[in-house]
Amino acid sequence: MSVSLFDDIERAIPILFDKLQVKLEAREFVVDPEIDATESNAIQFWLNANIMESPLGERKYHHFSNLALNLLSIPATNADCESVFSLVRRIKNDFCASLSTETVSALIGCHLNTTFKCCEKRKFDTALLNKAQTCTRERNQQCSSANT
Repeated sequence: MSVSLFDDIERAIPILFDKLQVKLEAREFVVDPEIDATESNAIQFWLNANIMESPLGERKYHHFSNLALNLLSIPATNADCESVFSLVRRIKNDFCASLSTETVSALIGCHLNTTFKCCEKRKFDTALLNKAQTCTRERNQQCSSANT
């Protein structure tokens, strides 16, 4: 028994989509001579397909292209997640185990939203660095006196 592309699509369609409409649009899409197959950017290709209109002024492949765009939004790997977990491990280590969830979230946000790719290139104010050094020294003294 042969399984067709349309059978796979039908099984993969979430409840959010009208299965029959997607299937009909997919069958028309495959044979449509107006489809520009020269577009090398997959997302742009499906965005263009999404806005194609029929002679009646209706969008021809609205459901089918939305399905394709949703499928393209699924990450191919979990590298981004692993990167965030790694970042959390670096932030919340043995020395900083008591950081609150809000603080860790804020630090992750700062790290992910910074325009600097490398912290060595970032220039901090000397007064800020001195204050951070003093706070770190005081915290280390508190921790060492609590452990003895």
